[in-house]
Order: sequence, then C-alpha cells, then structure tokens
Amino acid sequence: MLYYAEGNQAWKEEGGHKQSIHVKDITPPIIAISRSHQDAELRDYLAQLGNHDTVEIGSSLKFCLVAEGKAQLYPRFGPTNIWDTAAGHAIAMAAGAKVLDWNGKTLDYTPRESFLNPGFRVTLF
Repeated sequence: MLYYAEGNQAWKEEGGHKQSIHVKDITPPIIAISRSHQDAELRDYLAQLGNHDTVEIGSSLKFCLVAEGKAQLYPRFGPTNIWDTAAGHAIAMAAGAKVLDWNGKTLDYTPRESFLNPGFRVTLF
C-alpha cells in the first residue's frame, strides 16, 4: 500500500490499483488513535467527543486514514518528531484535511532548535 500526494491531490495505491482519496464527513465520526500512545489526556478527550468509533493503528498511517475518509479525526497530545509527521501531513492536506496544533495553528516545520512537534489534530474542520 502506498499513499502519496502532489499539490491538492492525494492517492492511495494498492495491488496496482490507484485511486484518488479525499476526506469524508461520517457520523458517528471515526477517531484514529495510536496503538501505543494512549494516555489519560487522550481518554479524557475522547470521553468529551460524544458518540464516535475508534480505530487503533500505528505510525503516520493515522494521517492517511483521515486523508482517505476512513477516519475523521486523529488527535495527538504527546510530542512527535517532525520526520514522523511531515509526509502524512502533506498527504492529509492534499486530501482536504487540516493539521492544527491545539491552539488552532497549522503544524509548522520551520527550522528551529528542536525537532519535536507540539500536540496536534488532523481533522476535516
């Protein structure tokens, strides 16, 4: 399976079949969460969301699930390295998602002293 993007278009390729992917608004929403980074802050956040389903998946594939419309939100509270998020960020944005820190600003990769991202969310809104 391969996900990729160029400009404002994103694709998923699997078994030689290529398809364009886009975010989708589904009710109840599906929330992509980490298999290995679930903490009290995430549990509290999910409890406040109301009716939803979750899917546990590793790595930056959570960005791709939002990009192809199989999830509507990926919340991340703990730090991540920029190399763990940059490609997924590009794919999610090309598919119509937003990648925002918890203050509502787009996740930024401008050179800085630290390679850590703050917490963020990948969402349709």
